[in-house]
Amino acid sequence: MSKITYYNNVKDVKGKSVCIFKALDAITSDKYSEQIKNVRLHINDKPKRDAEKIKLPLLGFCGIFTTRSNSNLIQSSGFAILDFDHIENLQELKEIVNKDKFTFSSFISPSGDGLKVLVKIPPVSNDLDYKSFYSELQKHYDK
Repeated sequence: MSKITYYNNVKDVKGKSVCIFKALDAITSDKYSEQIKNVRLHINDKPKRDAEKIKLPLLGFCGIFTTRSNSNLIQSSGFAILDFDHIENLQELKEIVNKDKFTFSSFISPSGDGLKVLVKIPPVSNDLDYKSFYSELQKHYDK
């Protein structure tokens, strides 16, 4: 069972380890719906939107970290997260991405105009290896 790091918000530097499935359940449930509603309410006002976004929990999908820094990876989750911003036809992209054999999960970003795509990768031991996989995934999904 893969573990990831959960941070209470962007200012939290020492998160806690949680099961990735529990985190995905929280994202797709109504648990954060009020906070996300507040973010999306200010979609055209970036400063207000950003002020609301920093109140949301932050998930370190790549693994377990001692502190919020790529160099402080303790254990890889075996996942990479891609972020597609400002998408015009979000539902269409989500359908295409979800048909891809590498997609593990996808969800609409808190802002409401982007898509987060979770992809299974081999466990990595450092940031350089992660970035190598990430770069290849970007090429694959940019097709």
